[in-house]
Amino acid sequence: MTTSRLWLCACVMTTLSAPLYAADNLLKNGDFNGKWRPLTSTWETGTAEGMIPEHWEDISTWSGASTEYGRTAGPEEGNAALRLEMTRAGDARSVLQLRSGFDIQMEEGKAYRVSLSLRSPTATRVEVALRQHQEPRIRFWQTTVAPGAEWREYEYTCVPVESGSTRFFVAFRTRGIVEVAGRSVRELGEGEIPDAPEPVAITDVRCVPTRGDLIKHSDIIAMYQEG
Repeated sequence: MTTSRLWLCACVMTTLSAPLYAADNLLKNGDFNGKWRPLTSTWETGTAEGMIPEHWEDISTWSGASTEYGRTAGPEEGNAALRLEMTRAGDARSVLQLRSGFDIQMEEGKAYRVSLSLRSPTATRVEVALRQHQEPRIRFWQTTVAPGAEWREYEYTCVPVESGSTRFFVAFRTRGIVEVAGRSVRELGEGEIPDAPEPVAITDVRCVPTRGDLIKHSDIIAMYQEG
């Protein structure tokens, strides 16, 4: 197995008592409390419409999916969340994809904490990834979660073994509703890095790293996991 670009990740699911909105968040408008803008997009058989936070973009219409976005209440009082709905799936390639409209520069050997809160009244499986948005589309890190009807925060600690630019992706491939809030990527201080437990099995070695569009692989790739 090639490990020259492997991200070692600690996966910790926490309660909502932890702060979700870090001041040093590398994601612009990651808490969705900034500006929003109207969204109207049509390409081939897909459409996207509604309201979307500034600095974020839908890239679903190429796949034939029809999507709707809107603002709703987040898990913490006074904070916003984004409601994503796939209203139509054209065929097997259909996918709702939301990504950041900007690059995040990650540095080799530094630790980063990825956090977000999710809920899904339709129990939709959600893919979350940090990957390049242009060729060769290397995926530095990815996981798949299955949120329920109640808000839950997910946290991952990642240490890249090489530097690179990446973007934040949220995606799902079936008709359904997902709400997302409190997304952040922040660099950790030396005292914040957790001790890593034993690694779990790698379920899809093709994803270490993978190339190509986000929809091609959905398995959890390489991570340390506890809880």
